Amino acid sequence: MAVLLSGCSTVDVGSQRSSQLYLGLVRVIMPEPHKGLAAVDVKALGLGWDQGVWVGGRHGNWVIADPAECQLLIVIRTPAQAANAARVLRSMEGKQACVADYTKH
Repeated sequence: MAVLLSGCSTVDVGSQRSSQLYLGLVRVIMPEPHKGLAAVDVKALGLGWDQGVWVGGRHGNWVIADPAECQLLIVIRTPAQAANAARVLRSMEGKQACVADYTKH
């Protein structure tokens, strides 16, 4: 997690790319990358460009996943969701699943 006065981020996953620009107070959380997946959660107060121009407050999150690596995408935001995700992953027995785990931040 980082708190910045301004920021510009570029996230690359294989051939997929996402770029954003934030000016003001910015908090960025990125769970550990997992195979063909990158996840980002951003809260900002100021102005920027994130799928369009914005001024004021902005909370956004996005996940970029490589379909060749991720047959199932699991986003975990709370410990309760982590317990449920663990059961789902055990039942999949080796299938290709990608996990974005925000509980460690």
